[in-house]
Amino acid sequence: MRNFPSPFHGTTSVADAEPLAAALVAIGHPRRLQIIGILHRHGQTCAGDIIDQMGGLSQPATSHHLQRLEAAGLVARRKEGPRVFYWLVPQVFAAVATAIGVPT
Repeated sequence: MRNFPSPFHGTTSVADAEPLAAALVAIGHPRRLQIIGILHRHGQTCAGDIIDQMGGLSQPATSHHLQRLEAAGLVARRKEGPRVFYWLVPQVFAAVATAIGVPT
């Protein structure tokens, strides 16, 4: 599980804060929040099904947002033939919540 140093306890260097900041930036985009909601409701979901639920967002744009979420460690994926499935990584969301002082 990824651990993020809390900016509220002691001194956190910029380098130490970067992974948490990247996760928060990834979470903070409206379309990425929409994807997080889809994955939260449906669990592991095929990329095509996510695109269908994105309300007119193009496949390349949806893929970009999925890549950003994956780069931040918030989403994982696996390829099965031509299909790609995505799901949330709950441990990372818990680590973000803990780092910003939200009880889990």
